Amino acid sequence: MNPSIRIETAHMWSKGLTEGIVIQPEGIALDSPDFKHGYYIGEIIDSMETEHLWSRMQFRKIPVNETSIVLRTLALDQLTVQIGDQYYELESIIEEQKLPASQVCNLLSQVGASRHENEMDILLYDQKGRYLIYWFELMADGVSDKINKIEVFYEKFSWLNYLPQIYSEHSDFLERYLAVFQTVHENLEAVIDKMDEVYMPERTTVEFLEVLNRWLPIDGFEYWNEQQRRHLLSNYQHYNRMRGTRKGIEAYVELFTGEVPYIVEYMAYEGLRDSNYHRQLYDRLYTNHPYGFTLLLQADAVKDRKQLLALKTILNQIVPAQVSFKIARLNPYMMLDDYVYLGVNTYICSQSEIKLDEASMLSMSIIGDETERG
Repeated sequence: MNPSIRIETAHMWSKGLTEGIVIQPEGIALDSPDFKHGYYIGEIIDSMETEHLWSRMQFRKIPVNETSIVLRTLALDQLTVQIGDQYYELESIIEEQKLPASQVCNLLSQVGASRHENEMDILLYDQKGRYLIYWFELMADGVSDKINKIEVFYEKFSWLNYLPQIYSEHSDFLERYLAVFQTVHENLEAVIDKMDEVYMPERTTVEFLEVLNRWLPIDGFEYWNEQQRRHLLSNYQHYNRMRGTRKGIEAYVELFTGEVPYIVEYMAYEGLRDSNYHRQLYDRLYTNHPYGFTLLLQADAVKDRKQLLALKTILNQIVPAQVSFKIARLNPYMMLDDYVYLGVNTYICSQSEIKLDEASMLSMSIIGDETERG
């Protein structure tokens, strides 16, 4: 197989110039569903050989949504080009990111680049020059596909090289005929070489995450997003060792909500239930189960009731069966006989004047409610 360079890691993707593109561990895609158009200009590839003849470029993607990919390639012996009356130093523009990617793409398109639309295997036989510059545009309505690998082959190599010299004479048809089987064979070799990546949660496809979850079952797998699933599968042993412990519960909740929870166990307030009033108060706010705890979350940690019920389902599967728990939100205001924690959701600040007139009012709202195990 001819020598090649692969762009497939977040570090290598980050060397390019982007606009409207997000770089993720598993590839690059449009920054968000709101972005309909994104640009990526790759790092300039140097063959170290003047008038070098390039061979092929292959794309690999993770299908997500119908996405249009327009690739352009340009081979040059000099990186200083004239466009109109101005001279541009391409290396400086791309590597130092002096101009937006969309503007650079427009400039490069005026130099005579080759255009390829929605092609995953591109022949570069018409590209001649020491440097290869490539850039592409992603266009999608919503979430886009993820480009997870680009491989550029430096030298043209044909299976004709294995045949006697007589077959190389008038070989245009034979070379193109063999190229079909050569491509299939090389692609199969590439799959075999990278077979281990199929079983790496941070690199595998979204579909295969479900297969990995059947081997290493994650509690409430359907409630976790893609990034959380990859993290849980990659760190399965770490989370499994903490399963059922306070530290484990905190880790699961922090991963799910993005916030560190506050856990109040029954033993923390058992001695304060010394009167009928206090007993009723603590039973209402917390749990009266001797093997119970209350999980307190900031008001914005769980965005809606659906996410709250999903969290409850996950906790039901990781908390020991004999343990009772309750989930409550910390509202961002002080109310007596409610969840008031100084420095957490209540703060002491300097006094300031407040003035109410006919056009002013004070309001208070509670988002969501409490939920108990059951």
